[in-house]
Amino acid sequence: ADMDGMSPGVFLSSYSADKTRLAINKMPSVEKNMRIKLFVDATSTANQQLRLTDMTNIAPKYNVYVIDHYKKDSLQLSLNNAYNFNINRADTASLGANRLELVFKLDPQGAYKLLNLAGKISDRNIILNWTTKNEAVYTVFTIQKSMDGGKTFTDIGMVTSNASGIYTFTDIGVDNGQVSYRLKQTVLENEIIYSDLVSFSFKAADASTFFVYPNPAAAYIQVNMPKVFKGAAEIRIISLTGKIIQKVAVTNNSPRLDVNALFPGVYIIEAKDANQNVIGQSKFIKL
Repeated sequence: ADMDGMSPGVFLSSYSADKTRLAINKMPSVEKNMRIKLFVDATSTANQQLRLTDMTNIAPKYNVYVIDHYKKDSLQLSLNNAYNFNINRADTASLGANRLELVFKLDPQGAYKLLNLAGKISDRNIILNWTTKNEAVYTVFTIQKSMDGGKTFTDIGMVTSNASGIYTFTDIGVDNGQVSYRLKQTVLENEIIYSDLVSFSFKAADASTFFVYPNPAAAYIQVNMPKVFKGAAEIRIISLTGKIIQKVAVTNNSPRLDVNALFPGVYIIEAKDANQNVIGQSKFIKL
């Protein structure tokens, strides 16, 4: 758009929300039924053409129209990117601020929709899966977690849309008790939608159970040993070839071990009591 500078023969400017003519525009987030007035003028009577050449920042779910109030006509620019019109200097209604207007209108068939959100338990992990329709590449999914029945939530991850319609996220090493999840869906800068909750329940481990979580693990593992175990114990991390990689002496039933230094792969974890009796054995994957 111009502001009448450099002696142009044709003038085109858009108006801001406060009715100021703009020479340089930064396109705001498109909202439902958004309207932008245009100013048009020319130094002589002539045929003109309005072209919309770049629509990369406009979501496909919005149709773009030019409304010609002078001719009582309209054209969908998202299908036809040029609109031809005539400026008649002898008719002031054919020029100025009250003739042309851009309208951005949501296509109901193209609106974003969350089709499904579900999850499943895998060891001590929760795998969330969801499907969507008509999401844009700038749609953001924030995974939120609640341990108090949905009263308060914590952000635990974020997934940016790739327009595939199929997404997944894994919450690793979930604590005992009831846990709920929801999706915070940022469709546009100022349009946020929250999903319904999906909930799961983890019971306290059985007293005779020996297991490791999270599994797979990246930084640490938590070892659950039977409550009948007393005194000191030794935990060994062993490679699949039988090599002892790490030995740790512990005195409690739920030690936390640092596995940051391990190479990615599958390992055996084994616990023995002071008499070298095996308390338990399992496998885990180091990411």
